Amino acid sequence: MKRLIVISLISLLLAACAGQWTYVRDEDSRHISSGRYDLTVPARWVVLQKSDSLVVSRDGPELQKIVLHTRPHAKAFPRIKQSSSADMLPSDLGAHFIAELHAEDAQGLPSLKVDKEGPARLDGREGFRIEAHYDTADGVRYRLLAYGVADDKGYVDLFYTAPAIHYYARNLADFEAVRDSLKLH
Repeated sequence: MKRLIVISLISLLLAACAGQWTYVRDEDSRHISSGRYDLTVPARWVVLQKSDSLVVSRDGPELQKIVLHTRPHAKAFPRIKQSSSADMLPSDLGAHFIAELHAEDAQGLPSLKVDKEGPARLDGREGFRIEAHYDTADGVRYRLLAYGVADDKGYVDLFYTAPAIHYYARNLADFEAVRDSLKLH
């Protein structure tokens, strides 16, 4: 009996640490603010907020997700243990972003192939834009579109990923609307 209670408590603690998805019901709940950013998410999607990230999905994160990371320079790229700086070249930020994705074991990201990369603006700041694709172990091809910048307060990236078949094209405009709404502070 004590073992069952301990297992139940551990399960509850782990669930609490994972955060909670919030359903975006209407216009009033679409606007999300933090000390680092303001943005507008699509209605009838779900949102998961953590200390340094935001995940937004319509049908579940395996089918499509928009992810926003806001990190201090010292922790900009945790998997590859690299930092960023406000004066870092956008091409270097993009290279670190790609290396960070390659370092991830989940979702087949070691198979990541970059289709296009170049300069772009995110909230008026000079940064990078990357288009890529990867295949999961189950053979599902995903497409990815990412933007990233570094400013005096830290590193920010915003990306969208979804299966290439159906979901990517269907929700790309939603991602672009989120990107256009992003205001960093």
